[in-house]
Amino acid sequence: HDANDAFNAAERAAPQNLQILLWRAELFLEKHDPGHAEEVLSEALARAPSHPRALVWMAHVKLEQALDFDAAKTLCERALAINPRLTHAHFVLAGLALRDLEFQSALDQVARGLAVDPANLELLAMRAAVAFLSEDRALFRDTRARVFGKNPTFSRFYSIVGEFAEWEHRYDRIVEMMREAVVLDDQDAEAHAALGLNLIRAGQELAGVQSLRRAAAK
Repeated sequence: HDANDAFNAAERAAPQNLQILLWRAELFLEKHDPGHAEEVLSEALARAPSHPRALVWMAHVKLEQALDFDAAKTLCERALAINPRLTHAHFVLAGLALRDLEFQSALDQVARGLAVDPANLELLAMRAAVAFLSEDRALFRDTRARVFGKNPTFSRFYSIVGEFAEWEHRYDRIVEMMREAVVLDDQDAEAHAALGLNLIRAGQELAGVQSLRRAAAK
């Protein structure tokens, strides 16, 4: 709510600033509110129909709202046609391929993004997700070591891998990963929530509710 008030004030002070709209859309998506994110992004794209980052965030909206893979892919490809160095578009396209278990296609997208930014932690986490689902344990270990060698507290690594593990219903492994995530960063509310949800799925209701309460408190 405080962030929203601040964005309102920022928009009044700089009503033509597209960056403010993009930050606001990112906030809504982080808080699982794709409806308001879509409103903000529609305004941004009305002003700048070919803004590549707005196109990629709209791809996220399509996935959050309706798992519309085709629309998300089209939006990301449009963004890359405008800005081939937009690594986040490769991240989204890799995730689309991974959901279809097209492992090589997903790795190819990750490689294209890493060619632009070799230190991109989200892309490296996506590569680890591909390794996890394809049972390539060596690649998973090597990629995880590389990520935490760059940032020892990057708990989002496990959230990215866990999202795709959930797609394949690997709940016990998600519990293991989320336990590691909250050790890395006890303030990661998303990790606490994922831990709680998957503990409940695994039949550990009391422990799951406790984790969900920690998430809510944070």
